[in-house]
Amino acid sequence: MEGYRTTVRRIRELLEGERDLSEIKPGDWFAAIEYVREETGVELVLYREDRYADAPDSAKITSLGDDGLWCIVAGWSERAGFSRDKIAKFDMEESMRFAQSDDPVPELLPLAEAKRRAKAFAEAH
Repeated sequence: MEGYRTTVRRIRELLEGERDLSEIKPGDWFAAIEYVREETGVELVLYREDRYADAPDSAKITSLGDDGLWCIVAGWSERAGFSRDKIAKFDMEESMRFAQSDDPVPELLPLAEAKRRAKAFAEAH
């Protein structure tokens, strides 16, 4: 379990501004989510809103499935409305390379808060 605590600490330090994004491994996000869920029962998810001048706005919730092997990606976009998809955790982790892109770092939120914010985002559009 020490490895998971280290992972959770890296993510916490990143979110608190004490660690650089380049020090975060792609698997850290879901390992931290899984550890928190197992230890506390709190369901954390990744939440991100994107607003663009030349593309549809969107809000996205990414959660780890109960089996720990799949991710559920749900959200809303101006183009497609509400949607939900299931993606292999490994494939999702490979796409989470925020340090090498201009993509914003998602927020780590409790599931209920992320759902509330995505609904409010959709209603505001």
